[in-house]
Amino acid sequence: MKRREFIALISGAVAFPLDKARAQAYPSRAVTFVVPFAPGGPTDTIARIVAEGMRSSLGQPTVVENVTGAGGSVGTRKSRAC
Repeated sequence: MKRREFIALISGAVAFPLDKARAQAYPSRAVTFVVPFAPGGPTDTIARIVAEGMRSSLGQPTVVENVTGAGGSVGTRKSRAC
């Protein structure tokens, strides 16, 4: 077996498993917006407008979750935990 044939055979064997692996569609589940203020305010309105735009462009459901308390720090803590 010639050197070039051997290299082609090895590179084909290495590339074969990579061809079968596919990435999951991103995002694979619903996108959640955590708004750290009360519903009905300007922050909530803007989040809902952005969520609607993302829903149409990503093709995934988006959820706006309002978490109030402690001047917004509770919602900020929850957004890091998700």
